[in-house]
Amino acid sequence: MTVVRNRLRLFTSRHALFLPALLLCALISGCGDGPSPGEHIAEARRILDESRNLVALERVRERRIAIGELKQALKKDSGNLEAATLLGMTLYADGALEDSDHWLSKALALGADHASITPLRAQILLVTEQLDKLDSLSFAGLGPEGRSTVQAAKAVSMLEQGRPELATETIEAALQNEPHSPFAEVAAARITMGTEGYDAARRELLDILDRYPDYVPAWYLLGDVESARGQAADALKAYKQYIDRVGMTEAALLNSALMHIYNGKFAQARNALQILQGQYKWVRDIDSYRFVRGLAYLELEDTQSAYRTFVDIYGQNTNYRDVADRVQELGHSAS
Repeated sequence: MTVVRNRLRLFTSRHALFLPALLLCALISGCGDGPSPGEHIAEARRILDESRNLVALERVRERRIAIGELKQALKKDSGNLEAATLLGMTLYADGALEDSDHWLSKALALGADHASITPLRAQILLVTEQLDKLDSLSFAGLGPEGRSTVQAAKAVSMLEQGRPELATETIEAALQNEPHSPFAEVAAARITMGTEGYDAARRELLDILDRYPDYVPAWYLLGDVESARGQAADALKAYKQYIDRVGMTEAALLNSALMHIYNGKFAQARNALQILQGQYKWVRDIDSYRFVRGLAYLELEDTQSAYRTFVDIYGQNTNYRDVADRVQELGHSAS
């Protein structure tokens, strides 16, 4: 359970009579062309700007309307750099990380500035556990803040791969950049959690939140730390701060499943995991998701499914050593 806590969206035939008039209108005045790609982009920017002060649920709804506008722009002009960049960034904010990385990569191929794209991709590749791609990211063209973000993501990757000393060296280098990013500070707290313990990480996160009260990665990690410390009420408060600012993303759904497990509501946990798997298909390959799913199977006494899930994770990620005893306990009954 400690490991879990660490890691812790025709026309029909009767319309045919209107087609000649519509075609004539298009030929004469161009009224059938619809908005141009630039108009779609401008509308998306207007929606995003006006939604900044809305509550999270309304902001998510408006953001998805903006995503639709950007997709229309790219449907009409597949090589539109501005639309591809903005779509990738907006999908990131919406939690659709796999789609976000697709469009950000396309933006880079179209000539986008690495300084604005690569730090964001580093965070995506870390969360989606594409660690080989993350390790291969270049620092070329990055300023101090962007460099610190990429270095910090690589540092956490090293920790996840069982190289804490190198992770510590890398995060220290990241923090020497001036200015460095808030993400680098949160990454440092994550490494502290793995090397010095939860209390030290908690102190670092509270200091970060005192200076950056709306920085959502810090709220999310604080929830993980409080969970690991056994402070369920404080963990829920931190996760609520995250959800209030971001909305119900994949991270919120995963933590919802965890909280249901903590409270003994295993059917609700499995329902949250099913929603997560349906809306964010990429999470099916993430160890933390699979671990929670395995734990839900175990609590539901579906021993064979739990055993298969734990063995699959343990065979690929040595950071899940805590499941070894559980796997061994289940081995005889599941075989």
